[in-house]
Amino acid sequence: MASVEVSKISSQDKATLACSYAMMILHDEGLGVTAEKMQKLIVASGIEIEGYWTKIFAANMDGVDLSDLMMGGGPAGGAGGEAGASNSFQLLIALYK
Repeated sequence: MASVEVSKISSQDKATLACSYAMMILHDEGLGVTAEKMQKLIVASGIEIEGYWTKIFAANMDGVDLSDLMMGGGPAGGAGGEAGASNSFQLLIALYK
């Protein structure tokens, strides 16, 4: 993604990235992850997405331990010591299961 111009990223990919980052920011700040908080953060960032995206992400992450997931211990098990780069990928996989 980092090598793709923002103007060439699909609206679906933009929404997925915005929700993923919003979810991680909220969790990291200890604010609790809800669709409303995600939407507020995304709007404040100036990114425009359809309102249903935050609801989908919040609903799919209900009951999931984000700390465990981001540290590599996601639903499919740990990814070992080199999990840093793949943690976001694991997070996205968990959302679509």
